[in-house]
Amino acid sequence: MKKLIEPDWELINRAFRIKPVVDDRDGGMFFIEPIDLYEKIYGMDGLYPAERATGLEKLATIDVLLPATLWGGPVGGPTIAQVLPQIPAEYLDKTVAFMAHGSTDSKGENGFVRATADLYAGDLPQKVKEQPVVAWHKTFTKPIPAPEPKEDFNAAAATTLEEGITALRPLSLKKGPPAP
Repeated sequence: MKKLIEPDWELINRAFRIKPVVDDRDGGMFFIEPIDLYEKIYGMDGLYPAERATGLEKLATIDVLLPATLWGGPVGGPTIAQVLPQIPAEYLDKTVAFMAHGSTDSKGENGFVRATADLYAGDLPQKVKEQPVVAWHKTFTKPIPAPEPKEDFNAAAATTLEEGITALRPLSLKKGPPAP
C-alpha cells in the first residue's frame, strides 16, 4: 500500500486562520461547514452554511492561477488549497476570509487559467475559528507545529581536502523480484 504524502503544514495552518465564504442567493455571505481543501468551493451548490459572514471588510481581489487541465472539470474553479498559497504577503496577516470565483478564462495560456478571489479582513465568529480543517480526507483539529529545521548536507564542504573523510564500502543489494 502506498503511503500518501501529508498536506503541507503551512497550508493546514493557514486554513485554520483563513476561511472560505460564499454568496447565498440573496446576496449575503456565509462561512461554510468544513470541506476538503481540494474540493470545489465556489457557489452554494452542495455546501452547507455554518454561519452568516458579517462585519467583513473587503481588502482586495487577487488573481488565482489554476492548472488548465482542471478548468471546467470536476473542480472547475479554485479550491482552498489553490487560493491560500497565492495570497500575497502584504494581505496575509490581515486576511481572515476569501471568496473564490470560477474562471472565465478558457485560453489556458502557458498551461494555466486565471480565476479570482476576494480577500476579507475582520473577525471570525468563534464557531468558525473552532472548525477543523479537512485535507485529503483527513481531519485536523488543531494547527500543525512547524517541523524542526533539518541541517542541509553540504556536499562541497564535505569534500574539501582539509577534512578527513572515511569512504564506506558500497552497499550490497540482494537480487529480488522486479518492483511492481
